[in-house]
Amino acid sequence: GKPVRHLTDLYQAAEAAKPEFETFMNSLVNSVAGLSRADLDIAPMKQRARASQKAREEYTYRIPGPAESWLYDILRASVICKSYKQMSEVNKFLKENVHIVECQNRFAM
Repeated sequence: GKPVRHLTDLYQAAEAAKPEFETFMNSLVNSVAGLSRADLDIAPMKQRARASQKAREEYTYRIPGPAESWLYDILRASVICKSYKQMSEVNKFLKENVHIVECQNRFAM
């Protein structure tokens, strides 16, 4: 599709994509041995005020604009892996099934 022009467009697209996103994340958990639904945290959509702030602070000078078109994390989820093997399998599943724009690895101690 075309880049969004306004935050409202972005949230409409996110709302439309949400059921497929949730289905995909559940299929990921079901595909990796040892993971369960309890290991999946589908977060609420990023709050509009925070999205607007992030666009202004981090993407104002990106070309092409507008800044809102650079927001990729309106729909978010976390998968809690218990082993390196699970992390590798999650990574493999994602690489084979989606285009990854950005990801964060956070390791609990």
